[in-house]
Amino acid sequence: MYLQLKSKLENVLSYFFRKMSQGYDNYDDMYDQNGASPAPSQNEKPGKSGPGFVGIKFCPECNNMLYPREDKESRVLMYSCRNCEHREVAANPCIYVNKLVHEIDELTQIVGDIIHDPTLPKTEEHQCPVCGKSKAVFFQAQTKKAEEEMRLYYVCASQDCQHRWTE
Repeated sequence: MYLQLKSKLENVLSYFFRKMSQGYDNYDDMYDQNGASPAPSQNEKPGKSGPGFVGIKFCPECNNMLYPREDKESRVLMYSCRNCEHREVAANPCIYVNKLVHEIDELTQIVGDIIHDPTLPKTEEHQCPVCGKSKAVFFQAQTKKAEEEMRLYYVCASQDCQHRWTE
């Protein structure tokens, strides 16, 4: 029974850390609208899933968590238990992964030919801050940020200007 609980805990922690490494900022993003989170698949091995996930190891003797330590004599990464004196050599020398996510500026990704798209709405109520002309094409971006906030992107309809801005 205890080993089953340990296995379930490893699966839940593996799922949690995998979701965190995929860019979820908080717990609410991990759950569906009914408040349920998908169960981790039984085929997944704890500590072996998701990019950037390093894993959690447990002591085979007392089932407490193993902590990374350096064996100063042999200069090898070890996992050691704080409760009993169990120690084991780490298979992977990586204990922490810091993934940096670079956000691309959406304004630089807008193609200038968008002003010729007949399916986009045009407005004469928003004046271009660069050239002063009052005709512009506008749309809502299809990005992850757009899901968080509604932001309209404007492109000046002047062939010479084509300045991009948001309001």
